[in-house]
Amino acid sequence: IDILEHSLTTVVGQIVLDQEKPKYAGYIRSKNQKISQPIYVKKPAIKLEGTEVLKVFIDKYPSKKHDFFVASVLDVVGHSTDAGIDVLEVLESM
Repeated sequence: IDILEHSLTTVVGQIVLDQEKPKYAGYIRSKNQKISQPIYVKKPAIKLEGTEVLKVFIDKYPSKKHDFFVASVLDVVGHSTDAGIDVLEVLESM
């Protein structure tokens, strides 16, 4: 069976800086409970502090070679300490 198109192309969540995989800035902690694998984020041109809520585009999906998503940053939605960030997170994920 071939997958022609994925319905999930973007994800919103807080970045968790992680040095485990040096090719990536860290991974996204998404509130989407349908995603069980980690979403590693490619290192962006901007410096991340670890409090950012990001909207990312999924470049690679889990496969036999690797059991995680790979994504690139589309937008910085805000910071986890910003007022109303929960609402912005929900709106951006639609």
